[in-house]
Amino acid sequence: MSDLTANLKSFQFEHGLSQDEKQLLNLRSRVWGLTVSACAHATFFCKVISAFRQNIQTGDGSLAPKVSKLFSSSSAPDLKVGILGCGYIGKQVAKAIMELTDLTAANINVSTRRPETLVELQSAGVECFYNNSGLATWADILFLCCLPCHLPKVCSDIRDHLPKSCIVYSVATAVPLLRLKKLLCHRAIIKPEYHFTESKKSSVWATFGKVTSVLQMPAVIDATCPYLPQGGICLNSKWYEAILYCALNVCSSLQLNCSRSLETLNDLFLIKQLKAEEQDGKQPLFTCESFVNKYFTSLLSKNLFFPQFDLVAVQTKDTPLSRFLAENFLIQDQLIQAYRVTFGQISV
Repeated sequence: MSDLTANLKSFQFEHGLSQDEKQLLNLRSRVWGLTVSACAHATFFCKVISAFRQNIQTGDGSLAPKVSKLFSSSSAPDLKVGILGCGYIGKQVAKAIMELTDLTAANINVSTRRPETLVELQSAGVECFYNNSGLATWADILFLCCLPCHLPKVCSDIRDHLPKSCIVYSVATAVPLLRLKKLLCHRAIIKPEYHFTESKKSSVWATFGKVTSVLQMPAVIDATCPYLPQGGICLNSKWYEAILYCALNVCSSLQLNCSRSLETLNDLFLIKQLKAEEQDGKQPLFTCESFVNKYFTSLLSKNLFFPQFDLVAVQTKDTPLSRFLAENFLIQDQLIQAYRVTFGQISV
């Protein structure tokens, strides 16, 4: 049966607004765009880290979506994702990770003050409780989805329980990165920074609905894509740099030397056509000098490990990777393609 009220103006969101309030309607689209972008980038990050771990451990890691989540027990991802705070944005992040990556509910734990309200997530198999310090100890990736006003208390709860290898990903956009580092006494923190620009394609955010459904639309994927600001919401390019440095940290923590770490990075992020061009001398790949200065490169041998990079410093200072990416637009293009591949938009 069709919905008889679907097109009635009196049932529309805008109907009861005054003229002054209608001038603020663009804020609704911006909030929606930020929500979708935050979920897309959190999903991509989980996919990257999971793919690296699987590639190292089993050799079958890939950024491309799997056709099915019916893994054998030997190949199921072992990445542990913690979500601290599960209001609206926390729920959307959890659903996006479950539906758009190879991770399942078994990979996700949630700590929130009212776990009894998360019936939908619990029914899906997500373990929900209120134990911030326990979640921090358990997680490989810890998403901070709490309100900014709660962050000092949350950081106090988890600061002494964070393993050095745990990657903290902050969705609390109002709290500066350097303050987060001070509150947590932790270096492995990633925080996306967004800003708004004028764009003819900002109308893409006029499409409301389920976040996971919207993130299957090519126009939305492009609107959230780093290096491709098409929807009026721009992500700081330092975020992608932090992802790449973080991937190298994962390699080092899993005892992968410099040579194999770079090989894994190039295999996952650069398509075969680009690697073939590199063999003809047309296009460089990621090398040691892409990430560390020439002096440090001279001290590294292929069998040594990369240092554990300070991800806060990566996002707040100029790095060798900043200069490398600025000079190599084809590499930037491949990073765009890798992002699209993660959401199934193109074939590898």
